Amino acid sequence: MTTLNNLQGLRFLAFILIYLNHAYGLISTGKIFDYGARGVELFFILSGYLIAYGFVSRNNGNVDSSWKACFSYLINKLKKFYFLHVLTFLIAAYVISFIKPSYTNIFRDAFLSITLLKSWYRPAMFSFNGATWFLSTMLFCWFFVPKINGLFKNCKRSVLLISFFILYLFSMTIDEMIFKARYPLPEAISLYVFPPYRLIHFLLGYLGYFLLRDLDKNSLGGSFNLSLLQFISLSGIIYVYIALDKTFVYTQFILFDIILIHLLSINGGVFDILFGNKLFTHLGDISFELYILHGELLSLGKLYLLPLGINKIILFILIFIVTYLLSEFFHLRKVHKFITNKIWGLGKSQ
Repeated sequence: MTTLNNLQGLRFLAFILIYLNHAYGLISTGKIFDYGARGVELFFILSGYLIAYGFVSRNNGNVDSSWKACFSYLINKLKKFYFLHVLTFLIAAYVISFIKPSYTNIFRDAFLSITLLKSWYRPAMFSFNGATWFLSTMLFCWFFVPKINGLFKNCKRSVLLISFFILYLFSMTIDEMIFKARYPLPEAISLYVFPPYRLIHFLLGYLGYFLLRDLDKNSLGGSFNLSLLQFISLSGIIYVYIALDKTFVYTQFILFDIILIHLLSINGGVFDILFGNKLFTHLGDISFELYILHGELLSLGKLYLLPLGINKIILFILIFIVTYLLSEFFHLRKVHKFITNKIWGLGKSQ
C-alpha cells in the first residue's frame, strides 16, 4: 500500500525554511536564499497535491460539490487550528502593547486578523501573528475543494494537462506583469499573500498529482533509479533555490517543487528511510502547530530573553524546542478533542 510518509518529512523541511526565515537574524546576518517564499510555496503545492491524493483514495463515485459541502469542508478545517490562531493572536496583542503602544489602525488590523481576512488587505497582512496570513489564504483554497473535486472528477488526462498549462502560463503572466514589468497593483493587494493568486499554485499542486500519479518505482527502473532521481531532484532544487533566487519569480520554482514532491511520494527509494522514518513523519504531522506557534514564541523570546544577554544561537535553539514541545501538546488527541468538542462545541474532531 502506498504511503506518503516521505511527504510528511518534506512538510517538516518546509517549516524549517519558514522558521529560518523568521529567526535567521539570531544566527546570521543574511539569507542564502528566500527561505520563507520557498517554504510557503512548498506548503501550497503540498496541500493541493495531498488533497488530490486523498480525493482519489476515498472517492467512491459520489462527489458532493454543492456550496453547502464547501462551507462544511471549510468549517471542518477551521476546527483544527482556530483555537491556536486565537491563542497566538492574544500573545501577539500582548507583545504589541509593549513594542508598539501607539499602533494606529489596531482595531482594523485586529478584526482582519481574528477573522482571517488579513491576506485580502495589504496593510494588515502581517499584523499580529504575521504567519497566519497563510491560514487566511488557505481558507480560500479549502473553501473551493469540493468544487475542485467535482470539476476534475473523471477528467481525461489531456484535459488535466491543458488545465495545468493554462494555469501555469496564467500565473507566469501575472508574475511577469507584476515583478518584471512592474505593473501596479491596487494598494490594498499584495500578490505574495493574495488568495486568488495562491489558489492557482494550490491547483497546480492538485493537478500535478493527477498528471504524475502513474509514474512509479517500476516505471522508473526500480529502487536504485528512484533513489538516484530523488537525490538529484532534491539537490537540484536546492541549487535552483540558491542560484536563481534573484532571477526566478514565484511560479518558475513551482515545476521543480511538483517534480520533487512526486518523486519523494513514491515508495521504495532511500528517502523512505531519510524522510519517511517515524521521527520525520511525526514532525510533519505536527508541522501545522509548529507553523502557527513559532512566530509569536520568537516575539516573546526577543522581548524577554534577548535583553537578558542570552546568546542568540542558544535562543534560536531554545525557542525551537519550546515551539516543538507546545506543538506536541496541542497535537495530542485528547487535547485536540477537548478543544474541538468542549471549547468550540463543534462536534467530533475529524
